[in-house]
Amino acid sequence: MSTTTDIRQRAIELIEQLPNSRLTAAINYLKSLSQSSSEEAALLQIIQRCDRPTCAS
Repeated sequence: MSTTTDIRQRAIELIEQLPNSRLTAAINYLKSLSQSSSEEAALLQIIQRCDRPTCAS
């Protein structure tokens, strides 16, 4: 199994192979991945609060 360092190094290698025209899209995609965990956590909290008989649909 790859270590975190190996995975990060592989990601860097792949990004370095991208043409300049795709770099902005790649960066935006990576930003969305890094933000999704906090957004997912907030959504899970909402779902967990509404997972009660008293929660209105």
